[in-house]
Amino acid sequence: MLYLPTSKKIVVIDHNLAFDKELTGGEFLENHIFRDAMLSIISDCVLQSELIDCLIPALHAYQNACNNLPPEWHWLNNERDLKTEYNFQFSLDTLNRLNDGQLWRLT
Repeated sequence: MLYLPTSKKIVVIDHNLAFDKELTGGEFLENHIFRDAMLSIISDCVLQSELIDCLIPALHAYQNACNNLPPEWHWLNNERDLKTEYNFQFSLDTLNRLNDGQLWRLT
């Protein structure tokens, strides 16, 4: 998610890494396009607080969004005989790192 401070809005983007179980903090800082932004965030408690204030509403909306996915998103194919294996609980656990101060940790 990108936070636009002038409009106080969040823009959602996905680089297929937000919920990657295999991505380490070191790999993020070595390769990710937003590594410089992350370095700024982890060293700025005021910015972290501002981001938390903006992200909390998104966290609260997560379960509602998951409960209202189009039925076809639960399947890998049009025949609906290959179910997706997306781990919604892992994503929720990752997002909940916002509540315990762990979101900004790279370890």
